[in-house]
Amino acid sequence: EETIRQWGERILGEEVFLRCIDPFVSGVYAGNPETLSMKAALPKIARIEDISYGIGWNKGGALFYGGLKRQVELTKERKADPPAPEWPEFEYGNPGSFQKGLGTLPYTIQQKLGDEKIKLQWKLVQLEKDNDGIYQATFDTPDGSQTLRAKTVVSTAPAHALPGIFDSVLPGAHVLFDKIRSEIDRIGIYHPPVAAVTVAYPKQSFRDVELPNGFGNLQTLPGFGSLNPRTEGVRTLGTLWSSSLFPGRAPPDYNLLLNYIGGSRDTAIADLSEEEIIGEVDKGCRQVLLKPDAPPPKVLGWK
Repeated sequence: EETIRQWGERILGEEVFLRCIDPFVSGVYAGNPETLSMKAALPKIARIEDISYGIGWNKGGALFYGGLKRQVELTKERKADPPAPEWPEFEYGNPGSFQKGLGTLPYTIQQKLGDEKIKLQWKLVQLEKDNDGIYQATFDTPDGSQTLRAKTVVSTAPAHALPGIFDSVLPGAHVLFDKIRSEIDRIGIYHPPVAAVTVAYPKQSFRDVELPNGFGNLQTLPGFGSLNPRTEGVRTLGTLWSSSLFPGRAPPDYNLLLNYIGGSRDTAIADLSEEEIIGEVDKGCRQVLLKPDAPPPKVLGWK
């Protein structure tokens, strides 16, 4: 199966792959484009190539024409099925959030359902199914072992937290956790280590340069963020310019940055302390955005 790197170099060439596709894949998936499947990881882009070759006169399969045709289709689909009128206004493709951050959603769910239905610090240790088709879930809780019965079970836990729990209800599940995948030197479903670090710096500590094409001055961070090609030696995968994306996230004289670092090609990040990870993020910000004499960052979050 064709990998993202193979596809990118075949269609667009090595330079476009290294400077555009590689940092995009690193930033979105924290993955390795040399092992990720193109059709599995980027199906919409792969589909554009299929559309391109489906245009009779486009013998060379030029992506531009496939992308143009797909855009026309999307416009028609959106007109046929517009957003509900009670939705807030938005632009397709732009990021969105709540005024007080994404934590608004789980906190609101907790408030609506109440403490009787929301249980914290409950760890699932066993899941079984009785003769009537009812699930029995056993949890370790602060108050000891607890068992609940339910007709349906939905799990959103990562695969590495589930080995052995589903064996009785999904006999084939252990294969997903234990299969040796020699082609990518991994076992089972792989979750690359990634740290998300939110920092803030005074606007005056950013480089005072005018960006090309009239985008504006870098000190105002006029954009979405930045992705770092692996060839440039910046360890941070990418940075979201949070205070530009979402107004009110920082004082007027500060810029807020959400940085992602680690990934499948930098697994050593898992061995670093919190202070060391923050230091690597600060180093990356100085390489890309800041003046040499910028002050230390104000660290607002780390996970």
